[in-house]
Amino acid sequence: MESNPSATSGSSSHGKAPVVLECGTSLAEGEFCDIIERKNVKQQAGAAASNKFQDKNNDGRYATIDELREALARDLMTTTSAKNGNAESFTTFSSPFSVKGETPRDAQLPCVYCDHTASNKSVTSLERYLQQTCLPFYANTHTNTSITGSQSTAFVAEARQLVAEETNAKITGKASQDVVLFTGSGATSAVELLIDCLGIRHAVATASTAGTEENTTRRPVVFVGPYEHHSNLVPWRESGCEVVMVPECPKAKSVDLKALETMLKSYQSVSALKMGTFSAASNVTGKLSDTYAIATLLHKYGCLAFFDYATSAPYVEMNMNPSPQPNNAPDGMVDDPTKDAMFLSPHKMLGGGAGTPGVLIVKKRLVSQSNAPNKSGGGTVFYVTHDHHRFLSNRVERYEGGTPHVAGIWRVGLCFLLKRRVQQEYANIYQKQLAALPSQEEEEKTSNDAIPSTVYEYDLGTYHKVASYLQQHAPKLVLLGHDEAESNNSHLPIFSFLIRFGNRFLHYNYVCAVLNDLFGIQSRGGCQCAGPYSQHLLGLTNQYGQSKTPNSLNAQIEQALVKYKERAELLRPGYTRLSLPFKGLAPQEVEYVMEALVWVSENAWALMCQYRCNHRTGEWRHAARHGKPLGKEERRWLSHYDSFSLVNAPESALPTNGGQPLSLSEVLERTLKRADQVLTEAVKDQRSISQTLKMVEADSVLGDEEGGENLEGLRWYVYSKECASRLSQENAEMKEDDTLLGAINPLQTSTPVVSSTDEDENDGNAVDKKRKISDAEPDGHTDTIMSTMMPKSDVIAFRDGDHQGEAELGEIEEGVADGELSEMTQVFDTSSGEWVEASKCFSLGKKAKVGTMTPVVTIEPKTNLQTKKAPRDQSAWGQGQVADAVIAKPELQTTRGANSLSKQEAVGSNNGKNKRMKHIKPPAKMMRLVIQAVFQWDMIQEGDKLLLGLSGGKDSMSLLHCLMELRRKLPTKFDIEVCTIDPMTPSFDPSPLIPYVESLGLKYHYVKDDIVSRAAAAGKDGKMVSSLCAFCARMKRGNLYNVARQNKCNKLVLAQHLDDCAESFMMSVMHNGFLRTMKANYEIDAGDLSVIRPMVYCRESLMTDFAKASKIPIINENCPACFEEPKERARVKKLLSREEMGYPNFFDCIRRSMIPLMHPLSEAVMHSFTAEAVAKSGRKMSPKPKRAKIEQALPTTPSINDRSQESEESIAKVLAEMTDADLMAELGRRKAARFRRAGAMKTTNEAPTVTGEAMLCEVGGACSHFD
Repeated sequence: MESNPSATSGSSSHGKAPVVLECGTSLAEGEFCDIIERKNVKQQAGAAASNKFQDKNNDGRYATIDELREALARDLMTTTSAKNGNAESFTTFSSPFSVKGETPRDAQLPCVYCDHTASNKSVTSLERYLQQTCLPFYANTHTNTSITGSQSTAFVAEARQLVAEETNAKITGKASQDVVLFTGSGATSAVELLIDCLGIRHAVATASTAGTEENTTRRPVVFVGPYEHHSNLVPWRESGCEVVMVPECPKAKSVDLKALETMLKSYQSVSALKMGTFSAASNVTGKLSDTYAIATLLHKYGCLAFFDYATSAPYVEMNMNPSPQPNNAPDGMVDDPTKDAMFLSPHKMLGGGAGTPGVLIVKKRLVSQSNAPNKSGGGTVFYVTHDHHRFLSNRVERYEGGTPHVAGIWRVGLCFLLKRRVQQEYANIYQKQLAALPSQEEEEKTSNDAIPSTVYEYDLGTYHKVASYLQQHAPKLVLLGHDEAESNNSHLPIFSFLIRFGNRFLHYNYVCAVLNDLFGIQSRGGCQCAGPYSQHLLGLTNQYGQSKTPNSLNAQIEQALVKYKERAELLRPGYTRLSLPFKGLAPQEVEYVMEALVWVSENAWALMCQYRCNHRTGEWRHAARHGKPLGKEERRWLSHYDSFSLVNAPESALPTNGGQPLSLSEVLERTLKRADQVLTEAVKDQRSISQTLKMVEADSVLGDEEGGENLEGLRWYVYSKECASRLSQENAEMKEDDTLLGAINPLQTSTPVVSSTDEDENDGNAVDKKRKISDAEPDGHTDTIMSTMMPKSDVIAFRDGDHQGEAELGEIEEGVADGELSEMTQVFDTSSGEWVEASKCFSLGKKAKVGTMTPVVTIEPKTNLQTKKAPRDQSAWGQGQVADAVIAKPELQTTRGANSLSKQEAVGSNNGKNKRMKHIKPPAKMMRLVIQAVFQWDMIQEGDKLLLGLSGGKDSMSLLHCLMELRRKLPTKFDIEVCTIDPMTPSFDPSPLIPYVESLGLKYHYVKDDIVSRAAAAGKDGKMVSSLCAFCARMKRGNLYNVARQNKCNKLVLAQHLDDCAESFMMSVMHNGFLRTMKANYEIDAGDLSVIRPMVYCRESLMTDFAKASKIPIINENCPACFEEPKERARVKKLLSREEMGYPNFFDCIRRSMIPLMHPLSEAVMHSFTAEAVAKSGRKMSPKPKRAKIEQALPTTPSINDRSQESEESIAKVLAEMTDADLMAELGRRKAARFRRAGAMKTTNEAPTVTGEAMLCEVGGACSHFD
């Protein structure tokens, strides 16, 4: 069998050489490529024929640049249409804020979309053209035998050609050298495809296995720029390449070309594939890179040049093959600025947001025709037989397998065409306006003209205009990446910022929420998928020579996010980002956004009392929409689609004035005024302010009850209570000082140095340790931030291959000893300014001090690279080291297969010398809830003998330690024994519990029972039981009862918690139609045992955290039935979790509602009420015969104090003749009467009871018959 045959060596059935196409995905597409090539020749020959779009608009359709911009903004798809004489159409939605006296129509906000950097909007004209012209002929491509297949293939070929024309890629003719490929849904897929085309993974695999000491084979090396999106960083790391990150020049605020050249020189002698991949512009700050200079420098040292145009494609001209320019070198060398590959995300271009694939443009010579494509399948093969297959040699077909995103590819071509047409129309308007200026020298006209000559220059001017305005009018807004001293204006209109309030910042998600809820501005919060550069801008990195590493605060945040998950989610660093491009926003919308940003920077903090924060997701929502973020009626539904209706989507209601719809400018102005009204009402809303003031102290929200890491010291954002305190202090001014608290310290705040206050260094309260602001160094390298909790002298920088970080020398030595770090680990020595082997520091006991870092001039290539050792296995958390248990002797087994081990038998192999385990103290919150349940339900009495059912899961193990702590603390004396039921299944082996429990000094019973095997024949007619889970639970419970009786235990202790009770409650309501849940304390039917559940008030998360923190041995899959088949309980658990996400107090409310249901008599009482109601529906209402019989037997009604013995006997006789339902109904009525008399309900005229007398129970007294 041929392993990887290629079609390049094959021939067609007619004996001709195989056709190799370089521009299309099929033979059919090749025909249309020829047509396109002939069309290009005609266009070059007839240069006199001007562009149709230009000719069509020479009549002056758009007289000014603003008119063109407004026309583009009106072409966006909206939910409203131009009606009633209104020429404008725009999208509106309702605000969660309400102003007194306004109508719902007045609360409509304009939807101002400013998230173009993430994904752009659809264009009406483009989508209409697709709908009316293209989609009627849609079909799968790769065929020419039908009109639909031919036309679809032709559209794809034309789209590929349009992309090539706009990027100067040569894909047709004899001079073709490039390939345009469509893939996936964005730049991420394009990078993955590029790695596949280059055969990187094959090269990495070869490098890891080949090579000797004399001939070392290196992994491919990729140099990565400072602005990279995760799409252009993570795939290279995961491919196995050696990644070298190039820093940003601190003075020029661009890619450091000198550092890049130094790195290239250090790798010049390395015999490996070398590549450089750089973003053409940052998606965080809009900073542009000099792609010409970078490509030239990379090619100078034999390195391939790749560029990410995902962010910049909508703005800049892309040139795959720029013309080289001769340099001044004496040998007359010519620069090579060509790009070996470029990739982009068309969904970020105007019109592409509705769905477009990623685009990769790559040199043909780099596309492997020998390695099998990573995504193989239909469309990639030349011939397939029963035992082998051949891949196509065509580079396009080989790497565009499967059915392509046909309509998306068409949309890509139209997006590029739209960009070209807009640029052409802008040039026409510019030339007309330039010609209309007063007569003077042409050069003077251009210099004095205030209108940018191109759309690209217009966008650059927008950034300068907005940045200057915000700097002047919004001093509390910190614009990341902005440098006033920057000489060249090379920023796209992308703005990332934080808003300062006091010593911290408003959370970025909160700022996004206010912009949306009050102004309708669509923005985005987070790190924008550019983690390394974002952390640099936020002051979370250290500079060591030419490399950056996360500082100690950054490491603590990462550790908190990993360890505490949702609890620490708000600590995740980030900022708010929006963009203001020429294409997609009207001029008045840009002015509106600028004014809104100024308003938010000054006043947004005052609205925080109106919001609720979800700590698990980091989201902030207005209190009116805490559970429904889209409002009560505004959510759109896919399910509301009606295929038989001509109109499926209702239009938004436009704000009006006197019945006439308002224009966009009027709506924007009205919204700004409305924001002031909302602010006025918010500061007077004492109810919201007082509720916020009742919240827990801000310092304790992130604190650890058991003295763990103090996360509060990392908090960089403001809590609602801090804003409420400011509002509650009338006429109190905010005391601004020169300190910042928390981990984030943006470079633009001029606070690059961290130092401790004059307070005691031993004080563990990191909240009071403030960051002192000092003057920033001009070179920007003083952003070294050290943790206030870790002395500088104990922390050094280290690196191990691609991994870098900071730690104490002892921790680094332990990491090398444990195998987490390799023996090639290096540490940074500030005395020499060089990286040295860590082993030398171990032997000398030397500690490299972290201070002002001396820049490293060169980077030595790591020629003796070794693969890092595998880290320690941390998958089985909490599984302590336990001794091997001795299985019970077969001769001791009973007839039911059960076996109970005594203490001596269970410990057999250890000869009774088990090491006594140290007592583990449960967390205070868990113990508080357990004690509360024990006292409220009278669970434990003096002299009780408890039997704990121990399955080995986190719940029962946590309860075990809680009971031991209760026995130690409570004055009540009781005994504890433990029992485990082993169902004898391969998936569950609880035997490691034997030595652990014995080490705690408790009597342990280990029972074996082959429950699963018994279940196979215990069902109806000797078949399998219908519910294995229910059968297993019954059998286990029966075994526990037997063990308890044999050992004279009077109470069985089970570990069901609040989550279990809530799930049972919901399942009973949904499936059984009855209010029921697990009882907290009840007596079994036999009457000789009670069952108690001390953890009915505890959340499951408490047990999970306790088990992880204490590392108690946990037996996985403690219920084989539940783990082998999906259960309804798991679905209900997810349902409750989703509800809790919207309502944080959801389980507290559930607990309070279930307290009556946990009483042992609740079920019988409610059953009697249900039976009574159902009985009434089947017959006419009539006096109960029982009541008449009782009244005849009791002619007089003695009081409770002077009742005679005869009347007592008569009442007892009547009660004996009553049914259980009547007795329970009477009990319910009496308890309800007592509840009303205690003041919980209004006192009413009591109806006679079944005994014919008034209620016998006095307030606070005991009922003589029923209690």
